[in-house]
Amino acid sequence: MKNGNQTFNSQNTNFFDTEVSGPLDVKDLGILQEELIHEALAYKKWTVYENSFTDTQLRQIAQQTKEHHKQHFDALQTYLNSHR
Repeated sequence: MKNGNQTFNSQNTNFFDTEVSGPLDVKDLGILQEELIHEALAYKKWTVYENSFTDTQLRQIAQQTKEHHKQHFDALQTYLNSHR
């Protein structure tokens, strides 16, 4: 799926085409800020879940989900930094 300058590839952790096309406008920066906040919060929640589960399989699922959100956060941060 392609949306503007962003490319989503579900098979890759690099979710965005980081080709620099100029500075982001205020609306885009706001959207990115919201997404960064959501990913950071999801990471924190799954860290709590991971530490609270006693079942090994549930802990592993929580850990994988936590890392998934960290990868999203990192991809968004990289995209944002490429447009400075």
